[in-house]
Amino acid sequence: MVENKKIIDSKQISKLFGLGSKINNEIAKFLKQQEISKKIEFKKKYSLWESIFIKIYGKEINTTLFLKHSYFASILKILIIVKASDLEENNLIEKDKLPELEFFFCPDLERDFVNEIRILLNNSRFSPQDIFQELYQQFFLIITRHKLGEFYTPSNLVKEMIGEVYKVGMKTLDPSCGSGSFLIELIVKILNSNIKESLKFEAIENIVGFDINPLAILTVKINIFLLLIEIYEVEISRFPKINIFLIDALFPNQYEKDLDINLSELYNSFDLIIGNPPWLTYKDLTDKKYQIKIRTLSETLGIKPKSQYITHIELASIFFYAIPLSYLKVGGNIFFILTKSVLNGDHCFKFRAFSVFNNIEIWDFPNNNIFNVEYICLKAEFIGKNTKVRISEKYPIKAKIYDNDLKLKQTANYSSLELTEDGAKIILPEAELNFLDTLSPSEYKSKFFQGATLVPRSLVFFKIKKIEENYLYISSDPEATS
Repeated sequence: MVENKKIIDSKQISKLFGLGSKINNEIAKFLKQQEISKKIEFKKKYSLWESIFIKIYGKEINTTLFLKHSYFASILKILIIVKASDLEENNLIEKDKLPELEFFFCPDLERDFVNEIRILLNNSRFSPQDIFQELYQQFFLIITRHKLGEFYTPSNLVKEMIGEVYKVGMKTLDPSCGSGSFLIELIVKILNSNIKESLKFEAIENIVGFDINPLAILTVKINIFLLLIEIYEVEISRFPKINIFLIDALFPNQYEKDLDINLSELYNSFDLIIGNPPWLTYKDLTDKKYQIKIRTLSETLGIKPKSQYITHIELASIFFYAIPLSYLKVGGNIFFILTKSVLNGDHCFKFRAFSVFNNIEIWDFPNNNIFNVEYICLKAEFIGKNTKVRISEKYPIKAKIYDNDLKLKQTANYSSLELTEDGAKIILPEAELNFLDTLSPSEYKSKFFQGATLVPRSLVFFKIKKIEENYLYISSDPEATS
């Protein structure tokens, strides 16, 4: 009976297969031996893996990290082997449902390993959740995950956000899905809904995820497969199509030819965009060409900051504008977790114009440090480029303020110190703004002046226009100040 089976959740998965576990030590040793005995295959796989991950991590990649990733991928593969019947497992792995395995060195494991894991999982079933979240984080050290801007979202916040905006059947995109916290919760909600199976499968096919990390894509796919196979007892031959793709959502065209996907069918077709986009800034990007693409895109979107703030451009703020413009229907909603600097940073002045949005709502968590970074959830209706709403009509913004347990504490209105049609200064609760209005300038203000500023650079770049006796006539290098 299902009721008598042991429930295995994310913590137990991490304990069974995490770094330093018996299984980890044994399989890691096996993979190291296989590296020597299958040199040609190992080098081929490493080159393929390197071609993807060098763009993410820069020069900090090596065979040690590759073997860690390959161990993780091997565990995912074994779990499918153990939990599916032999015939169905082969169908799942061999019929191009898991092409991401090609990026990793996953030689067939000795039967003893498979049997050992089969025994560990005997009389158990997986919890209907993101069961790999803790294991995934363990194999991506904090410094490594932050290269991707990955900050994983607590399940209770995921549930609150989905409960606020999602209705079963909505076409929904997570454009940077990571290990799949939002996608898994959406699919669990669908499978638990009181509708017939055919409608559930249609709703699942309307859930789409993108990520640039093949191990993240593999992780979320396996998680969904295990949900369908074990908890909801769906035969693999009847699986709905799982629409999770290895794509950079900001620049998708270069990926289309390698994938079974027609991007034109996705553009401006979604009812909802939800997730936790990368918390990276311009200066964190290791690829100079990608930096230029992001800077150009920020200008196209109308949110490029002044030159002294260029290095502070936030990738998440680019996602908030670019993804709806490409994928969301007019009238659809976007709901993202963002750093709080989008409300108070000078580099986000133009972002706060919300030029293609209306009906904005802020969820604020002033005393909650789950990410070790101040954060908010920002929800907005996408109105597109052709509908113009004056910025004064978008403010004040409705806000919900939550306590440490993510319980609603109060509602409030947030507004800005100053609004112009192309942006807004810092956004604060109206009560705080009213207090600021009572303050007067310091009598010493007129005594202080700022000289030349080099922000964000530590050097001055200039061109010599002419030399006259002991004097140089110079001008700023436009390339250095762009």
